[in-house]
This record gives sequence, structure tokens and C-alpha cells, in this order.
Amino acid sequence: MKIIENLDFQIGGFGSQTDRIIYRDNKVNHELFEGDYILKSIEPSAKEWGQFFDVMDNLKVWSWKKDYNDEGMLDGTQWELIIKIKGKRGRKIYGSNAYPEPKGTFKSFIKALNKLSKSKIEFEEEEL
Repeated sequence: MKIIENLDFQIGGFGSQTDRIIYRDNKVNHELFEGDYILKSIEPSAKEWGQFFDVMDNLKVWSWKKDYNDEGMLDGTQWELIIKIKGKRGRKIYGSNAYPEPKGTFKSFIKALNKLSKSKIEFEEEEL
């Protein structure tokens, strides 16, 4: 059974709200503006964590590149994921207006985070 040690995900952009999903004190918090306002704080069950990790494995999150960057676009959407499972190496992944392939992978990741945290982060990949 996988045991979470660290989960910290942030997404936002210039002129828009920054959402953060962070694991702290055995709870998953959905925060706005760098922890200034907690929207929701829940304690996922072992089953919910298992379902989340199943999706992470299916999306191959552990194999994502360290950086996703569209240098041709300024501002836009920036995101960062820090994740660590007990006994495994952690991952720190950053993106700026670019996302893991194939298209839809990142949206599926956001959907899994929303399900785990009972949050409603909205995300649509830009059409290039």
C-alpha cells in the first residue's frame, strides 16, 4: 500500500486566482492565494488514496518530465507538482503554459486531484 509523504500542487496565473492542493497534518487542503484562505480540508480514506494513486500510475505521473514550458507564451498558466510516496523517490514537476502528453493527460490529473480533495479546480488546455 502506498503511503503519501508529500503532495503539494499549485496552479494559477497572472491576474487569476492561485489554487493549491496540499497534504498537511493527515488532511488534504484546497487553499487559495498561498494558504491565505482554506476552502476545504478533508481526510481522504485509504480507498480514496488508492484510487488516486491508481490514476497517477495510469497517467504515468512518475515518468513526467521535470519541466513543461511554452517559451512562446508569456503570463498564462503556471503549475507545480511536488509528490512523494513513502519509500520512493519524490518528484518535482513545473509547467508554464505546457502540459504532459498526450493531450487530456493533465486534465485527467486535475480531475483526480479534485476527486481526492473534493475541490473544483477548473482547467482547460489551450488550443495551439
